[in-house]
Amino acid sequence: MSPIKTRKVLLYFMLFLLTIPLGLATRRYPGYFPSIISVYGGDILYATCLFFLLRFLFPVTELLKIGIISYLACIAIELQQLYKARGSWN
Repeated sequence: MSPIKTRKVLLYFMLFLLTIPLGLATRRYPGYFPSIISVYGGDILYATCLFFLLRFLFPVTELLKIGIISYLACIAIELQQLYKARGSWN
């Protein structure tokens, strides 16, 4: 792998690691964030974290493919949460 690609891989890993505490902070300290960020920020940062992780794990894969894969994974997770929530109402 070229030095430029290695640098990009390390950048994605660092972004992945920095996104985790931001997402946790939106849940732990919601009063420090605007209401829209405290409600939806964790989900957005989760999707961003997944994207950075996939870019770190698969650095030579096209950016569009990684974006689509992470988008579909987030949709699957949200649908699974809806399915579990619907099942608990019965």
